[in-house]
Amino acid sequence: MKILVAHRQKEVADQVYKILQYTNPYVRFFTSGLDALMLAKREEFDLIVCGTDLPVVTGFGLVLETIINLIRFCFLFSLN
Repeated sequence: MKILVAHRQKEVADQVYKILQYTNPYVRFFTSGLDALMLAKREEFDLIVCGTDLPVVTGFGLVLETIINLIRFCFLFSLN
Protein backbone atom coordinates (compact mmCIF):
# COMPACT_ATOMS: atom_id res chain seq x y z
CA MET A 1 0.00 0.00 0.00
CA LYS A 2 1.45 3.38 -1.04
CA ILE A 3 0.64 6.20 1.35
CA LEU A 4 1.45 9.90 1.09
CA VAL A 5 1.43 11.83 4.37
CA ALA A 6 1.53 15.63 4.20
CA HIS A 7 1.56 17.14 7.65
CA ARG A 8 3.63 19.50 9.79
CA GLN A 9 4.31 16.76 12.36
CA LYS A 10 6.45 13.72 11.52
CA GLU A 11 4.67 11.81 14.30
CA VAL A 12 1.56 11.62 12.10
CA ALA A 13 3.46 9.64 9.45
CA ASP A 14 4.87 7.39 12.18
CA GLN A 15 1.36 6.75 13.53
CA VAL A 16 0.01 5.92 10.06
CA TYR A 17 2.86 3.46 9.54
CA LYS A 18 2.30 1.88 12.95
CA ILE A 19 -1.43 1.42 12.36
CA LEU A 20 -0.90 -0.11 8.90
CA GLN A 21 2.38 -1.93 9.57
CA TYR A 22 0.90 -5.36 8.81
CA THR A 23 0.01 -4.29 5.28
CA ASN A 24 3.69 -3.54 4.59
CA PRO A 25 3.04 0.12 3.72
CA TYR A 26 5.31 2.36 1.68
CA VAL A 27 4.96 5.78 3.34
CA ARG A 28 6.27 9.07 1.91
CA PHE A 29 6.23 12.08 4.23
CA PHE A 30 6.30 15.81 3.45
CA THR A 31 5.80 18.91 5.58
CA SER A 32 5.01 20.98 2.50
CA GLY A 33 1.73 20.71 0.62
CA LEU A 34 3.48 21.77 -2.58
CA ASP A 35 6.08 18.99 -2.35
CA ALA A 36 3.35 16.45 -1.60
CA LEU A 37 1.27 17.67 -4.54
CA MET A 38 4.22 17.48 -6.95
CA LEU A 39 4.86 13.87 -5.94
CA ALA A 40 1.15 12.98 -6.09
CA LYS A 41 1.08 14.17 -9.70
CA ARG A 42 4.03 11.90 -10.59
CA GLU A 43 3.14 8.81 -8.58
CA GLU A 44 -0.10 7.00 -7.77
CA PHE A 45 -0.98 6.57 -4.09
CA ASP A 46 -3.58 4.37 -2.43
CA LEU A 47 -4.08 6.81 0.43
CA ILE A 48 -3.24 10.43 1.12
CA VAL A 49 -3.32 11.74 4.69
CA CYS A 50 -2.88 15.47 5.09
CA GLY A 51 -3.32 18.31 7.51
CA THR A 52 -5.18 21.49 6.63
CA ASP A 53 -2.52 24.02 7.61
CA LEU A 54 0.29 23.10 5.22
CA PRO A 55 2.58 25.80 3.82
CA VAL A 56 2.26 27.00 0.20
CA VAL A 57 -0.48 24.53 -0.82
CA THR A 58 -2.98 23.86 1.98
CA GLY A 59 -4.54 20.49 2.68
CA PHE A 60 -7.71 21.68 0.94
CA GLY A 61 -5.73 22.59 -2.18
CA LEU A 62 -4.00 19.22 -2.10
CA VAL A 63 -7.36 17.43 -1.88
CA LEU A 64 -8.83 19.42 -4.77
CA GLU A 65 -5.84 18.82 -7.02
CA THR A 66 -5.66 15.10 -6.25
CA ILE A 67 -9.39 14.66 -6.87
CA ILE A 68 -8.94 16.33 -10.25
CA ASN A 69 -6.07 13.91 -11.00
CA LEU A 70 -8.17 10.90 -9.87
CA ILE A 71 -6.16 9.76 -6.88
CA ARG A 72 -8.06 6.78 -5.49
CA PHE A 73 -8.65 7.95 -1.93
CA CYS A 74 -7.86 11.06 0.02
CA PHE A 75 -8.37 11.77 3.71
CA LEU A 76 -8.13 15.28 5.13
CA PHE A 77 -7.74 16.07 8.79
CA SER A 78 -6.30 18.58 11.18
CA LEU A 79 -4.77 18.18 14.62
CA ASN A 80 -4.91 20.95 17.18
